Amino acid sequence: MCALPDPGTMKHFNSPQRMTIAEFRQSLMLTRSLEDFGYVKRDLIAEGGYGKVYKGWDSKYNRHVALKYMDHQVDKGISQATLREVTLLRSAENHENIVKVLDCCLVSDATVLVLEYCETDLSMFIKKYRDFEVIQTVLTCALIKSIMRDILTGADYLHARGISHRDLKPRNILLNSAHRAKIADFGLSKFITFPVRRMAENFGTRWYRAPEILLSWKTTSMRVDMWSIGTIFAELKERVAIFPGRDHQDQIHIVFATLGTPTQESWPEILNHKEFKDLDIPYYPSYRLDVKTPHMTTEERVLLGQFLSYSPCRRPSASEALEFPYFALPQVRGLSHAGGLTNRAPNLTPVYPAKNGNLKQLN
Repeated sequence: MCALPDPGTMKHFNSPQRMTIAEFRQSLMLTRSLEDFGYVKRDLIAEGGYGKVYKGWDSKYNRHVALKYMDHQVDKGISQATLREVTLLRSAENHENIVKVLDCCLVSDATVLVLEYCETDLSMFIKKYRDFEVIQTVLTCALIKSIMRDILTGADYLHARGISHRDLKPRNILLNSAHRAKIADFGLSKFITFPVRRMAENFGTRWYRAPEILLSWKTTSMRVDMWSIGTIFAELKERVAIFPGRDHQDQIHIVFATLGTPTQESWPEILNHKEFKDLDIPYYPSYRLDVKTPHMTTEERVLLGQFLSYSPCRRPSASEALEFPYFALPQVRGLSHAGGLTNRAPNLTPVYPAKNGNLKQLN
């Protein structure tokens, strides 16, 4: 029988100490900074629950970019929301009305999405001109139609690929220097190919949330995006949100007070739903959308009413909405270089009153 060696006579070796998974991940992430990837962080553009967005510079291609910092815990890795946003952006990046993701970098305790740079978002754009008395001189009808066409075209592209954005709002619509709209922020988006059972309570931003979400309806579909697009349309025309609820209950109250309480005719499926029957809200028989939208024409108000249909199946799809005559691309007759008549798109750059009272074009 072989005797075991005496521990006292054994030579001791200093073996390296094992790293924890968290330490290993951190060591990998800390080896590179954002500058190592060729990007320089500059001014803060926006911040929210998702993290922060900075204006940045791409040293390799000499261009401005947007750097979206999404925090994550080193010991848990990249969050599900971050992975979902990267995946969905990659799935829909080849469209002019979807913000392009250029790169994805891991630095320290954050994931940085490198996105194409846009000068502003729709919320800031509307707010900037909210104080002007004559809305037509700032957000011209042609410009509003152009922005809406861009949003609908982007939504149609997403929906055709089974992607529901689920958080469309002015802040998530970016505008570049040519005032072309691009859909951004896919943190709450999901692949949905048909109406599915709801998996989460009240996703999206309250003011732009569809009624089936507010009332915890049993299924959700692409049409939640169409309700949100309708509220954006109204906000473009009125310069204020039309359903600014203070909380969940108040949000339902404002929607019902504007569109009337759902009926057998407007939304028969909801009448026997528990959440609806348990509501402690007065009955509103009248339809008062005209009071909320004094700057809209009759045609625009009818169109808005279709977007804001209670029953999801009665809302137009994005592709159907693009077929409405209201969104037909305007053509302006002008002279070609050869001297003949030609059709060209109009100048959509907004104008606003200068100090001397004359109209000044926005640069």
